[in-house]
Amino acid sequence: MLLPMYRQRLRHCPSCDELMDEVSVAVTGSDEPARVDLCARCGSAFLDYFDGEPGELSRGVLEQHLEARLTKGPAVDAEGTSCPDCALHFQRQTYMEGPSVWRCGGCQAIYATLADLRALAAYRLPDEEHVRDERPSLLARLKRLFYKEPW
Repeated sequence: MLLPMYRQRLRHCPSCDELMDEVSVAVTGSDEPARVDLCARCGSAFLDYFDGEPGELSRGVLEQHLEARLTKGPAVDAEGTSCPDCALHFQRQTYMEGPSVWRCGGCQAIYATLADLRALAAYRLPDEEHVRDERPSLLARLKRLFYKEPW
């Protein structure tokens, strides 16, 4: 099996140290599936920064790989765990004003416990058109910056 450059080896689960399985997840708008590292023992997943949008990946992992075989994974405490790639401790961070996730400060990967996967799967990114309508255009912001009167 050929792994992309950023996937140099199979990983061990940061929580339970089991070798993680590399699974394919269908991604909207792509002919190629994303590859996600999934722990069959505890249901956690390692989402590389380059794999895709974490919410969509989480929905795919749950729908395509986990929900049928794992209804409740063991309680996993990711506190103090380290990234299998960088060996840096994961830090709890808020993802896009949504759920909090364990993120590596080095490679920006996300380590998601089963509970984190479910929270990410339930979270939806704001509708791009709706967000775009609320923000002033670049031209409007430049005019405000260079002129005293708002346009």
